[in-house]
Amino acid sequence: MSTEPRPPRSKRARAAASSSRLLIIVFAILMMAVYLIVSSRRFTPVTSGSNPTVPYLFPAVEPTIITRITLENRQTGAVLSLTKIPGDWHGEDKNGETVTVDLTKMPELLRTLTILRYNRILEDSALEQFGLKDGGWFRIRFEAGKTYTLDIGAQNPDRSLTYVQRNGEPAVILVPSVQVEALTRLLQGEAAP
Repeated sequence: MSTEPRPPRSKRARAAASSSRLLIIVFAILMMAVYLIVSSRRFTPVTSGSNPTVPYLFPAVEPTIITRITLENRQTGAVLSLTKIPGDWHGEDKNGETVTVDLTKMPELLRTLTILRYNRILEDSALEQFGLKDGGWFRIRFEAGKTYTLDIGAQNPDRSLTYVQRNGEPAVILVPSVQVEALTRLLQGEAAP
């Protein structure tokens, strides 16, 4: 073995070696962090409470089985009936006069009817204070294997919920106003005289 001294390394070579070691250490730390994150997610238990059940107003109704829709504006007396015919929908007013149906709006209308959900049910309520005396302000009837009825009354004070009654039941149900407005707006604008 020779005891010759090694030639001194240049500053540039030492800096490059230090940078390489630092990059290797940082890379190893990042790989360890990724491994820990992935392994912790892999073993996270799935709870059934993470996907709450949505309380639909008409849970058994699918858009494809609706064959007839009737909207009655009880304030103005206007009535609009939409009947499904092969490949189309036929519209009539209260006098039996044919009205044009905008087929581009029908999928949204049918979908809105089937996804109406409620927030709360009020039992034994005074119907007058909720705008539901004598059937409410609007009445929507539709056929989907059986006849369903939705009586629509007033909105709550902050206008976020609307009071409705389903199928003539005595309970008053609170439904998001956004859904009810979309439904009545779609039905009112569905046909043009």
